[in-house]
Amino acid sequence: MAAIFNAASGALVLLSTEHVFGRNGARSDTHLATEDVSRMQASVRWRNGNWVIKNHGRNPTRVDGHALKAGDELTLRVGHLLQFGAALSCAWEVRDVSAPATALVPLNPGLCPVLLDRSQLLPSAEAAEFSIYQTPAGEWVLESEGEPQELASGDIVRLTGEDYRFLAANVIDDTADSPDYRSAKKAVLSFRVSSDEERVRLRLVDPLSTVDLGERSHHYCLVTLARKRLADAKSGFPTPDQGWLECQQLAKMLGIEVAHLNIQIYRIRHQMMVARPDISELASIVERRRRQVRMGDFAFEIQQGARPEGHYSPNSIRPFSETSAR
Repeated sequence: MAAIFNAASGALVLLSTEHVFGRNGARSDTHLATEDVSRMQASVRWRNGNWVIKNHGRNPTRVDGHALKAGDELTLRVGHLLQFGAALSCAWEVRDVSAPATALVPLNPGLCPVLLDRSQLLPSAEAAEFSIYQTPAGEWVLESEGEPQELASGDIVRLTGEDYRFLAANVIDDTADSPDYRSAKKAVLSFRVSSDEERVRLRLVDPLSTVDLGERSHHYCLVTLARKRLADAKSGFPTPDQGWLECQQLAKMLGIEVAHLNIQIYRIRHQMMVARPDISELASIVERRRRQVRMGDFAFEIQQGARPEGHYSPNSIRPFSETSAR
């Protein structure tokens, strides 16, 4: 992601999608506290695949010595020297002009930022403190000890004893390719459970493709949630009430600790999002509310050994039977 460097302070600043420089500390992403800088001096914005700097104040902004007056714009390149005022603290070198990225930016300048994918465990899968993922609506959620918390750009997140600022990319770019969501509502999760319940194979099927997700231990967690949803649907529960299980109860059913359950839920979500990144709804394959989880509102079928166990359709209150599906 794009970055600028100040030689006087040694600070490396990552640019937000629309980054403001100025003397007004409350409105500026980078605060420049000198009198020859305007309250809102300049902004740098990601637009059509480039970073564009625009001067807003009566004081000029200089790019490699060239003065930009109010309203003037210029596309930034690596190596450009930005001068917002006479002081050395107001001089920044452009180090990177890559596209915006969502990241955790350390408040300690000696640490590196953590770039975020759509789903990850941090600091690692082996020593996870929390998970962060992006919902189908584009919101970012932090889950710690099973409790979800929505993140907004600027929020402080503590990781390995250090404070980081959450920076959301929020890119709106007309040149970007649009994902194909044609199959999102038609995808079916196909579970094949061995007769002894020791193995669960999972496939993700839609009219365009079939993705074999193989046999994983976390698939048994997901099929357990699917079975609960199926049972509630058969009992006539309304859709909002179907499938919920207490985390403690689910962990006991699976014979694992709640902390391990949280890791399994992360692995379920991550595997789905990697397998089909074009189906944004898969970020909600497992839904949470306080101390409870359920499988999201997806169509699925379950077969145990040679016996069809049941089908579920999110478009109807009750699951459709093997006979009616033909």
